[in-house]
Amino acid sequence: MNNQNKAQFDYFLLLIILLLMIISTITIQSSQKFLPYSANFTVQQVIRFIVGLVMSSVIYYFDFEQIKRM
Repeated sequence: MNNQNKAQFDYFLLLIILLLMIISTITIQSSQKFLPYSANFTVQQVIRFIVGLVMSSVIYYFDFEQIKRM
């Protein structure tokens, strides 16, 4: 990947996504104590966030122009 593509990364969008992830995790944590379920939904949500961020990061670093040439 060249430096031109890395310069196009939108850090503001990443910040918004991270803020929404934090807000949703806090909301799930605060509402979970009123639910009759024994499962810990907060931990499940954080694991899903981490998996999604890892998958997004891997896809971001693929050079699709090279894949098209194959």
